[in-house]
Amino acid sequence: MSKFLLRKGLGAIAALSLCSVSVNAFATEKCADNGDEVVVANWTGVAPSAAGGLEAAITKQNIDLSACNYDELTVSLQWENSVEDLDLDILDSNNTVAGSSGRNNVLDDGPGEAGTETATAGSPKGVMTAAVKSYTNFDTAFTASATAKCISADGCFKPETQGPVEFEQDTRVVVAVIDSAINMYHSFYYAGGEGYLNSAPTSVTPDLLKEMGVKPENHITLTRTGDIEADKLADKAIWDGIKRGELYWFVGTNVIAASYAGNKADGTPHPLLIPTPEKSPHGVGTSSAVLKANPDAVMFFLETEGALANDASHVAAFRNSVVDIISTSYGLGASGVFPPELWSFHQSFKSVVYDGKMHFSSGGNAPGYTPGRAGAGPWWSIGVSGSEEDSSNGRTTVSGNLPDFVSDFTQDLARCTDCETGLAPYGGTSFSTPRAAGVASKVL
Repeated sequence: MSKFLLRKGLGAIAALSLCSVSVNAFATEKCADNGDEVVVANWTGVAPSAAGGLEAAITKQNIDLSACNYDELTVSLQWENSVEDLDLDILDSNNTVAGSSGRNNVLDDGPGEAGTETATAGSPKGVMTAAVKSYTNFDTAFTASATAKCISADGCFKPETQGPVEFEQDTRVVVAVIDSAINMYHSFYYAGGEGYLNSAPTSVTPDLLKEMGVKPENHITLTRTGDIEADKLADKAIWDGIKRGELYWFVGTNVIAASYAGNKADGTPHPLLIPTPEKSPHGVGTSSAVLKANPDAVMFFLETEGALANDASHVAAFRNSVVDIISTSYGLGASGVFPPELWSFHQSFKSVVYDGKMHFSSGGNAPGYTPGRAGAGPWWSIGVSGSEEDSSNGRTTVSGNLPDFVSDFTQDLARCTDCETGLAPYGGTSFSTPRAAGVASKVL
């Protein structure tokens, strides 16, 4: 581990959470009801010329949200020339990116539409900033608007009526995994299950739930009889109430999860967080690999079935101040010799270099080079390959060459979306990567 510790570990170790934090308690004076929204800013501007995103010019607009602790802020950006490309960041009062949109409007959205990005990680307070970034364009005139919305069941409250609440000092590590889906009916995650044979999971504390913004009504207790279809039917009201982007704690586990899932092959949306046979069990394997390496880690799982690596999930994981380590197990090269990928993962640079987090990413299962991967390749990320010690004598010729870190290629993991028990052997850098992330979290 000395290579990555010398190169990248000091910042991540400094980010280990030693919590003695003051936050605001619930206010007594309501300023917005659930569902209320208000346009808080309209403006126009000109994005200066830039090419290739190099030293991109930035045009900023402050957005005053001090009147109410709205839950959600949406910024919409438009311009006319479909050949030109602008990007958007939503910055909080600490100049940290709370939301962003970096899509290619020509390929993804059609003429003149950069899209809308929503910041849902905690309630925006005070003054937020919309940063319009020139990417590939000549001087480009644009129009923009910002809309604040209350989505809390009890409404939103004025900040000046709130008082301080002290968190007890505690030490813990939070590992975020962005992947397909998770199966929270599986016994692996619970006391007595395959992941917790000797002790119950107890790392999720009331203080941590407050710090992460998990609402009391989002503490979920599932029916678990061993018959997953009957249990899902018994919990239908729970699953019907799941909202995209909200955080949920599964009582009795160290798992907090949010869904940023996309659509099925037929174009209909995937149901959120509930395990179904239509969802890949890949994420069940990656999440269990982290917790198998460190059962005491807090797992922050972001479901992205049908929309893998979408910007919203990356912002939620990489820019979350509570997260210490991020594990990603995806890329372009699924088989054969994969070509070099041209982009780094969205928000990974800022997360590691500015925020001091660790990012572990898979080197791929093809005979290519880990430094050419979008996730594992950049110098600030930790590229992970795999080793099958009993069969290959440590050779990694088919699981990414020149990695930063080598971990167990094959492990016995939970990996199903239609069962409640059982482990099976699975191989790939998809699983050696979260294993490495779990080991690092155990060291921290």
